[in-house]
Amino acid sequence: MKHGKRVLAKGMIPLLLGVASVVPLQQAVNAAPVHSAAADSGDAAKAARGLELARQLAAAKDPAATYAGLNSADRDATDYVTKPAKTVTLVQTSGKPAAAAVQPDFAGCWDDYAKWEEDSVYGNALFTWWLGSEVCVSGGSVYSVRIYDAGAETDTPTWAQNGNPVLSKKNVYWEGRALENIDMRQFFQDYHYCAQNRQNADGNHYLNSSNCNIDS
Repeated sequence: MKHGKRVLAKGMIPLLLGVASVVPLQQAVNAAPVHSAAADSGDAAKAARGLELARQLAAAKDPAATYAGLNSADRDATDYVTKPAKTVTLVQTSGKPAAAAVQPDFAGCWDDYAKWEEDSVYGNALFTWWLGSEVCVSGGSVYSVRIYDAGAETDTPTWAQNGNPVLSKKNVYWEGRALENIDMRQFFQDYHYCAQNRQNADGNHYLNSSNCNIDS
C-alpha cells in the first residue's frame, strides 16, 4: 500500500449507502502537506531500515528483548513501519444489490463483502481483515443472515492474528447484520478490530463499517 493514501476514520459511515464515500483525488492532493524531496527520501530510508529491523525481530528467539536492545534511532524506525496509526481504511467493498432500485416487496438473497486495512504511521499495510455476508428476504422482511467468509492476514513482520475471529449475526427484519470481532497481536500487545456488514430488506442498500456495536 502506497504511502499517503486516503483513509476513512474508524467508526460508522452514513447509513444506507451503497458505497463508502471518499475524498475526491484532487481535493486530497490539495489538502496534503507539502514535503520536500529530501524529506520524502528520508522517510523512505527510515521505512526501509524499519522493515529490515522488523524482519530481524520476527525471526528472533526473543523479539521483545531484541527490540529493547535497539538504539533509539532503530526503535524509532521500527515503530515507524510496525505501530498502527489507529485509523482503518475500507480497501474493498463489493455489495451486490439484487435489485436495481428500492423494492419494498423484494424477495431473494444477496451478498456483501468488505475488506479493511490498518496501516502504520508511514503508510504501509500492517494487516487486513474481511467479512462476507448474505441475507435472504421474503415479503419485505429478512428471514436469514449468513456469514460465508471472515478472516485476517498480516502484511508486515512482527504481526500475527491472535485466535480465531468471533462472529455474530442479528436479524432486525428490516435489515440483516453480520459482525466480525478479531484480535491482532504485535509481540505481546493485542489490538482489537471489527468488521460489520448491514444489508437492507429492500435488496438494494447496504453499509460496511468497522463499528463493533451490532445492536444499534
